[in-house]
Amino acid sequence: MSGTQDKVISIKGERVVIKELSVAEIRQWLKEEVEESVKQNKELSIEGGVKGVKDSLNEAVETVASTGLDLIGDWLLDDGPLSVLVRMTDLETENLDHFSPRELNVVMAACKEVNSHFFVLRGKLMTIGEQILRDKG
Repeated sequence: MSGTQDKVISIKGERVVIKELSVAEIRQWLKEEVEESVKQNKELSIEGGVKGVKDSLNEAVETVASTGLDLIGDWLLDDGPLSVLVRMTDLETENLDHFSPRELNVVMAACKEVNSHFFVLRGKLMTIGEQILRDKG
């Protein structure tokens, strides 16, 4: 990757390389995410009033399980899903389970430092998505 600057940190005595993503890599990542989202149709809805809450929640849990969504991986860290760490580091998905959330936050902070433009873009896209959902509902 010419023109990019990587950073090396140490977590639990393990060397972790934070990779600076190029514009082309960010474009490809976004394209893959959109294609995967369309493919899996990740829309979950919980309908019904108080009477149907238990059934609706059970249905939602079953729906999440059947789609292969990783709720922990997607929502554990405030600054992004664990998949961000896999894209921006030399860590593999299965290695992430060996770290505590605090340790993963250290890795995420380094990712934010090296790829600050990506996180600004992510924030803008999240704001647009939230606005679309507000307008829809």
